[in-house]
Amino acid sequence: MLGGKKFGFVSNLLYDLRKNPTLLIMMIPSVAFFIIFSYMPMVGVYYAFTKYNVRGGLFGSPFVGLKNFEFLFASGKVWTLTANTVLYNVIFIAFGTVLKVAFAIMLAEISYKRFKKVCQTVMFLPHFISMVLVGTICYALFKSNGFINTLIVSMGGETFNFYSKEHAWIWYIIIPLVNFWKSTGYGTVVYLSAIMGISDDLYEAADLDGASFMQQVRHITLPCLRPTIVILFLMNLGGIVRGQFDLFYQLVGNQPLTYGTTDIIDTYVFRAVTESFDVSRGTAIGLYQSIVGLLLVLGSVMRPGVTMATLSCMGYDMKLPEKAEHIRYDIVSMFDREAAQASFVIRDTKYVYQAVKTEAKQPLSESGEVLSWNVGDVDIQLSSSGASTSV
Repeated sequence: MLGGKKFGFVSNLLYDLRKNPTLLIMMIPSVAFFIIFSYMPMVGVYYAFTKYNVRGGLFGSPFVGLKNFEFLFASGKVWTLTANTVLYNVIFIAFGTVLKVAFAIMLAEISYKRFKKVCQTVMFLPHFISMVLVGTICYALFKSNGFINTLIVSMGGETFNFYSKEHAWIWYIIIPLVNFWKSTGYGTVVYLSAIMGISDDLYEAADLDGASFMQQVRHITLPCLRPTIVILFLMNLGGIVRGQFDLFYQLVGNQPLTYGTTDIIDTYVFRAVTESFDVSRGTAIGLYQSIVGLLLVLGSVMRPGVTMATLSCMGYDMKLPEKAEHIRYDIVSMFDREAAQASFVIRDTKYVYQAVKTEAKQPLSESGEVLSWNVGDVDIQLSSSGASTSV
């Protein structure tokens, strides 16, 4: 409720149908894809509560309730699988983000275009190499009579068994390195495009003020990359309990002695279905994985009691106060990044929020259909709009 008007889900939907019929029609194939391949198969989660047998099928197998989950938690497998999956993903996200941002900044500083294109191509190429081929190369390197052990023995050393329980810790290093080698180039492109969108006026002004390269990175590049980093982090957070099956299975394969450090939820589900044919327990651990991932996503985007949009650029943190917490909003774009002002737009089907950097003023109050307030030296204004705004 705002200004005596109330907008529900149905009214918003009808408004979108009137204003954007073409866009909604274009969404139909995507919606149909997710319904057919993501939502309809969800009926299979019933396997997690049965003792599956082929003759009985899905609904003819005996119902056992939560016994499959009890077995997984009592055996301790869930904790080991979850710990390994989360640990690897934390390493991938944390160190991977640092590498991608660092390489993007370095590429942005290369002035010779041909050399820059060559560097981008070399970095991007591993993304297209099949994990089967990568796994074959790694096995040739790490097996007992492989290249690395042959080199060690020729230098007078002893054979290092990469696939033994004693040396299983080495995979905490090998697997992240292979992941970084394969994914850094692709992720760098996203951050490089964001850097290219930063106004040159900011860097020219910094040069005139005598700022060094590192000072420009710290006070201009990184603050302007913050929204991109946050969005990609939230997208990755939802998959933090979903491992990269092809990466782990192709690099390690079926090596029981290394399961303590390399076994993740996805590889366990694969073995449960293909080796022991235990469809019920495989489905149970898969359902557990999906529920935990869903809770992490909801926890990252929903903060009960405090629903505010945070915008960041040029070192400013601007928040919509709790007056607007009931309004559905989406960050659309940033524009007019001149030296004099930095403007932001958040669009909703009914309202447009605009924050403009100005001189510090006294806090403003609610007035009719318009809400205005002051955060630091930034004035924020909320006004009603009869049509959606394009940027």
